[in-house]
Amino acid sequence: MLAPMIRILLLAVMTAGLAGGPALPAATPEYADLIRQTRTALAQGDAAAALALLDQALRINPEGADLFSLMGQVYRGLSRHAEAAAALKRAAGLLGEKTTAGQDALCEMAAALASSERNLEAIETLQHVIELAPRRVGVHRDIGEIELALGQLAAAADQFRKEIALHEGLPSDRALTDTYRMLGVTAYRLGDDETALLFLAKAPDTVETRYHLGLSLARRGRNEEAAVALRDVLKREPDHRGALQSLARVAGALGLDEERRAALERFTALYKEEEETQALAIRVKDLRAAADRKVTAGEPAAAVSLLSDASRLAPGDLELLLDLGRLHVLAGDKTAAEGVFRQIVQRDPLRAEAWYRLGRLLTDAGRMPEAIASLEKATQIAPLSTTYHVSLAQLYLRTQRAEDGVRELRLARYLNPQDPEGAFNLGLGLAQSGAMAEAATELEEAQRLGYKEPVIHQVLARVYGALGDTARAAKEQQLFESLAGARP
Repeated sequence: MLAPMIRILLLAVMTAGLAGGPALPAATPEYADLIRQTRTALAQGDAAAALALLDQALRINPEGADLFSLMGQVYRGLSRHAEAAAALKRAAGLLGEKTTAGQDALCEMAAALASSERNLEAIETLQHVIELAPRRVGVHRDIGEIELALGQLAAAADQFRKEIALHEGLPSDRALTDTYRMLGVTAYRLGDDETALLFLAKAPDTVETRYHLGLSLARRGRNEEAAVALRDVLKREPDHRGALQSLARVAGALGLDEERRAALERFTALYKEEEETQALAIRVKDLRAAADRKVTAGEPAAAVSLLSDASRLAPGDLELLLDLGRLHVLAGDKTAAEGVFRQIVQRDPLRAEAWYRLGRLLTDAGRMPEAIASLEKATQIAPLSTTYHVSLAQLYLRTQRAEDGVRELRLARYLNPQDPEGAFNLGLGLAQSGAMAEAATELEEAQRLGYKEPVIHQVLARVYGALGDTARAAKEQQLFESLAGARP
């Protein structure tokens, strides 16, 4: 049986007579103004406003490199690193990798990849930048920082030394002083205290610098100096467990028993708190695993009960709450699911997946205006999601907003031009809007890209029939009936 949405669209194809939706427009002064407003919103820390503005800009000029660069910055600020990497990759492609701006985007993309633990991809991206611009400062530092995080200390130290060499004869800048700090930390971890002390002395006065300085001094037996550095760390971060533990050792060596006792007591209390937090995390993880087993066994209601317990233990975990909403849907309790999704968007209005899930529920309930508003919100927050654009487009088409529907389908097609389903969806939408010639082109492209579902032949039969090509229409209908009949 055809899915309900396809049935609706096919019916529209057979009766459509509306004009086709317009092509995606070029950049305009309105676009430039939206970009300016986005920069202002970003400077003010208003991520919601920035994303809403970028969503509008994307519909005006989907080839605007500046909008993808800004989108990457917004997503990085929201710790949505995978989305940031995707946006910055588009920015780099549009700007050109040989340009300075394009390389800036690649470096930002590498940072986003590293933040999402895609470290090898990040390193490969940065090495590509070095191939493009061997004298570009900051890139060896960034590679070294990733290597350091991975525990590849010798490789990290090599990158930091290469970065320092690039700065010979240049004024000191953040790339250089950051490299001093990281080389100092790396040298300490390699057991080279002399090098650690040399470069930590040149590094910015940060907590990390002072902490590793204290550790290096203590290992060299310079306990009084180490104590000064570690006390300074604790003035800035009183609950720094590493500094508390190290200060206890240094104070003991100096005969400062009271200071040693106070540091150990605070360290022990913090360690106990961490143990309790870890135990809670393990309990939540176990409940998640048990819920997954119930789903696999076909018992979604039991899974809901288990995940509800987990959510009560970790009320701040919105991803867990999102999973609970999905489970309510699976268990058939759409009222409870709606309540969960509304709770999520109230607590985090920039949680696109929750807006999307809520929109789907509202669609199923026939509450179309609310559903459209919810899906529009999802696309504003995650404008690179083709799934959200297609769902919104389908809802527009169902509510006789053909031009809006085609606009969303065009955008989804642009965002993923090699997706056969995207071409098929756009062909359907164009057919519903009455643009039969263009619909035929998109549907034929969907076939070329590998779309295999038999329904495409039925749609082409209707489209060719509307265009007066009865021979091709008959051939496509015959193909559809043959393929559909062969399916179990």
